[in-house]
This record gives sequence, C-alpha cells and structure tokens, in this order.
Amino acid sequence: MPLLLLVIGLLFVGVELFQWFRSIVLPLPVYVLGGAFLAIASNYDRGLGLLWGRPPTAVPPATSSLGMEPATSSRFSLSDSPALPPNQP
Repeated sequence: MPLLLLVIGLLFVGVELFQWFRSIVLPLPVYVLGGAFLAIASNYDRGLGLLWGRPPTAVPPATSSLGMEPATSSRFSLSDSPALPPNQP
C-alpha cells in the first residue's frame, strides 16, 4: 500500500511539473543562444581551434568495441529477391 501511494504521488508531481513547464514561454533569443550553445558543445573537440587560428583536429573513425571492421554496404535490388506468388482469392 505505501508503494502504491508513492507511485500515485510521483505521478501527480510529474503531471503538475509537466503542466507548469508547458506554461513557460521563453523569448526567441533564449532559443537562439541555447542552439548556439548546443552547436558549440557538440563540436567542441574539432571546431573550437578555428577561433584561435589552429587547424582542426582530425576525428578518428568509429570502431566497434569487438574489434571488427564495419560492414560494407551492398546495393540491394529487387531483381535479387525471389519472386512472390500472386495473391489468389
């Protein structure tokens, strides 16, 4: 019973917070600054050196944790697939 009351209480608090967050309206410059911050933060390791005149660092290609090479993509065409039998009513 106490667990049920805790879950119901948490759901109530979550819904109230959600409604409160939906009522907040931020001005456009806040969204622009937020987007600029996210762009800088996501490219921090390779693009920030351009501001100080340093060449950008090379980002190594992603490798699997199993040490396997990534699979090469092969083209798929419908002529390679087996023909399906027609639908008969």
